[in-house]
Amino acid sequence: MEMSTIYLPIAGGPVSQDPALTFFRLLATDPRQQRTRLDLCPALVAAAQQRAHGLANGDPWSHCDRDGVWPNEIARRNGCALPEWYAVSGNQIESLTAGAPDPQVAFDSVTNDSAPIHRSHLFGESDFFREQTQCGIGYAMRVGSEFTVEFIQNKN
Repeated sequence: MEMSTIYLPIAGGPVSQDPALTFFRLLATDPRQQRTRLDLCPALVAAAQQRAHGLANGDPWSHCDRDGVWPNEIARRNGCALPEWYAVSGNQIESLTAGAPDPQVAFDSVTNDSAPIHRSHLFGESDFFREQTQCGIGYAMRVGSEFTVEFIQNKN
């Protein structure tokens, strides 16, 4: 069976360390994680970074970018081999969060009880999502972006 992929763009605030790697560690080591393994995929990291950059620079808060391109297609354009049945104009792979001052806050916001589909996606709570064992996490910040949290003191 071909393994699937997940990715998570994050548009957030100032950082002192790599927020994407910190977020990945939180995701991979969380006791709610139901996958037996979760690996970073360079193609998905590139796709997630592209999406995070777009969100920080004016893309609409949507799973579709300003040009009408959906996450599945963005991942494919970045070299990710998704299952053929994942629609070009669809999203079987992306969860979004934005505006968090650090990865822990971003992680908590997208995995809390008010975001059940994101939690299911990120922790592999269903057979469909549990098969997605590769991920990419992107982070982008731009002062003045509606998704940037600005602080006098800041962190990752």
